[in-house]
Amino acid sequence: MFYIVLAIISMAYSIDETILINSSSFSDWKYFSFSSGNIQEIIIDNPEENFDWDLGVMRNHFRTNSGKSGIAYGGVMVDSSSIFTDENWDDLNSIEGVVNFSQDGILDNIYDIISHTYSEAPGSNVFETWGWFDFDNNYQFNVNNYKYVLRTAHGENLVKIWIKDYYNDLGQSAHITLRYSTDMDCQLDECGICNGDGSLCQSSCSNVGDINGDGGYNILDVVELVNCVLSGSCENLIYECAADLNEDGGYNVLDIVALVNCILSATCMDI
Repeated sequence: MFYIVLAIISMAYSIDETILINSSSFSDWKYFSFSSGNIQEIIIDNPEENFDWDLGVMRNHFRTNSGKSGIAYGGVMVDSSSIFTDENWDDLNSIEGVVNFSQDGILDNIYDIISHTYSEAPGSNVFETWGWFDFDNNYQFNVNNYKYVLRTAHGENLVKIWIKDYYNDLGQSAHITLRYSTDMDCQLDECGICNGDGSLCQSSCSNVGDINGDGGYNILDVVELVNCVLSGSCENLIYECAADLNEDGGYNVLDIVALVNCILSATCMDI
């Protein structure tokens, strides 16, 4: 019910907006959240360890909160068989069935402006297809206008994305014109994930105590468990049953004590 309410709210306050992102830094990623509906730039100290961001941008590269870039349930899909135009933009407003939202991998083309070499960094290999450099024509960047759909960090919303230009009106590179719309419907699986196959919640109890699903047991799990116990919202966690450490069917201080003890004794994997 919680996820259905979220989806209804999202649809009621859908946003269609075109923005300009200055992503000109060669080393610093900018991070954005769609949690308020419209896109908001946010400051993230440890982007690989939290659910607060949905999209990262640096130069012509993008990240989603998934895979190698983050611990969340984001990802992106692309339809490269056709392109966005002003005439067909409104035609795409839903995704049906189980869909593979590709998680982030490792990019090997991060350019170092000082050494003029390339290095590796986490990023979305799918988003890399949005354009290409013409090395024979003064390194001009050309846009493909492919149709992208982003799944947000918590997995319950979709955002339609059209990356329209790499240059601003002054011809400056890495000033990206991006159009997005939150008017996207999806099918929630039993885990509350858009167009998922139910695998996230089906496998969640295999790691009891790993409240945030990052594969480890530490203070981040304790904080998330304490917060949900105090707010009475543990039932809304993606990894809900991982929070019931003593398996009594509830979420309370006994679970918190059990989690702290197993972390201190390094025995959480034995629960």
